[in-house]
Amino acid sequence: MSPGTEHYSSSLHEAWALAGLMRGRYGNEAIPCTLKEAETETDAENIHIWKQVVECLSADAKQPR
Repeated sequence: MSPGTEHYSSSLHEAWALAGLMRGRYGNEAIPCTLKEAETETDAENIHIWKQVVECLSADAKQPR
């Protein structure tokens, strides 16, 4: 695995984990709360992770229950 791929994989795991925490804490309001949290972030790497969290939450919301 190349260094760039390893970092991407790691941040994706972080995003899925954080998405699960946000879903558990905020339920159906997880996406709006995550977007609000992302707006306050200034670090580029953290902004990227928050965007991935929104993508994870969006993908999860599209799954049939």
